[in-house]
Amino acid sequence: MDSRKEKILNAIIRSYIESAMPVGSRTLQKGYDFGVSSATIRNEMADLEDLGYLNKPHTSAGRIPSSKAYRFYVDELNRHFSELGPSAFGDEEESPLKGTLKELYHEAVERLAEASGYIAYVITEQRRARGIKLIQIIPMDRRSVLLLVVGNRGAVEKHFLPTAIPMDDDTARGLSAALNSYFSGVDLADLDSFDVYLRGEAGRHKDLVELVTQRISAFDRKEKKVDFYYSGLKNVFNFKDALTQKEAFEIMALVEGQDFKKHLSDFNDNLCVVISDEDKGGLLKDNAIILARFGDEHDVICGKLGILGPQHLDYEAQIKNVVAMSRLLNRSIDKLLR
Repeated sequence: MDSRKEKILNAIIRSYIESAMPVGSRTLQKGYDFGVSSATIRNEMADLEDLGYLNKPHTSAGRIPSSKAYRFYVDELNRHFSELGPSAFGDEEESPLKGTLKELYHEAVERLAEASGYIAYVITEQRRARGIKLIQIIPMDRRSVLLLVVGNRGAVEKHFLPTAIPMDDDTARGLSAALNSYFSGVDLADLDSFDVYLRGEAGRHKDLVELVTQRISAFDRKEKKVDFYYSGLKNVFNFKDALTQKEAFEIMALVEGQDFKKHLSDFNDNLCVVISDEDKGGLLKDNAIILARFGDEHDVICGKLGILGPQHLDYEAQIKNVVAMSRLLNRSIDKLLR
């Protein structure tokens, strides 16, 4: 795309974001100085339509941006992100949120919904352990032991295991020390085929060691609970002027449904913008989401925060708002954990 087409496309996008009205060549000629005639602008707009960047409503001579146009616009914003101005939060960015972790999430979505004028959400992630911090075997009686496993992200599991040979406290301590040495620094993702070879007294408990290895291989792999917070459902009427009751209910149902929460878990970039038909799940329709990751410095508490709004939202302003709130949430979580 040449520079003139790029300038005209950006002007159409900005004009449509401000007015939500189809943009014609006369509007562009009056509002922007392209140094060309209205006829030339019309020809450029026709070319942009052929390229898939503009759509022409049947009832209007003007054009509206397509999802492809918004993607082009957002990619340009991301390339110059460091040059963007302050968010709507201003000095608030320096003041941490206060309260318990749940209170931080509630305040974050409420403030983001108010600042954006759209629906704000937080979805948390429970991070699985990547490694083992501690293994301890405790004799219970002549035929069973308690296996205690602690992961490097704080997860704890307890298992009662049978033992064919009675185990005394000294043997249990020695076996625990040997297992800790074996599993120290090992990535849990590699444990499916992990073999442990022990000698001496510990080696007599081969059957027990196999059971321990099986439990550790499956450590912290059960399905994790995901918490979801949102605010600003009333802002659904800011999505467009002529929003029908059916459309409003559809957007509300989307936010409150399980598919939306699952869908948000698919995005792993630090900052992500998904626009309308880019969404392969077909959930967004004429809407868009902006989301940013957050987490403490050790990545134990983490998740995603963002907004759901119309496809024609002000991406520059809203990206700044989402990023600012994610940074504020990061600092607030770090302060809470100190």
